[in-house]
Amino acid sequence: MCGKSKIYLLDTNIVSELSKSKPNENVIKLEKQFHDESCLSVITYFELRSGIYAIKDNARATKLLDFFETNIVNKYEILDYTKTIADINSMIFGKLAITGKKPPIQDSMIAATALAHNMTLVTRNVKDFSNIAEITDLKIENWFLE
Repeated sequence: MCGKSKIYLLDTNIVSELSKSKPNENVIKLEKQFHDESCLSVITYFELRSGIYAIKDNARATKLLDFFETNIVNKYEILDYTKTIADINSMIFGKLAITGKKPPIQDSMIAATALAHNMTLVTRNVKDFSNIAEITDLKIENWFLE
């Protein structure tokens, strides 16, 4: 379980930014500043790994997998998807389905993880999570713009 000192849940696009040769400077600055207060969802772990395995250039995939294991997996707490999170996610998914604004399942799973742990979701894709924020207490920050 994520400790009380953890206040940020990093979305996949934030974590993938860290591996770029020319990452956004603000993301790097804030990640360094709040590293010890940040966690990842197992859904982000899944998205990152599956993205790496989908790369056809084996040398590039190997390099990214090494970066991922060394700089992400070994340095961040990764939160499991639990029954409590599934309960929150089912509410989000169901309520938004009624309105026709059903989010991608991975996004609702990541948002539900942030909500279950009372964390702020850090993402570049604020628009993707805005429908969820409208019906819940989801807090969102975009470190690309902060």
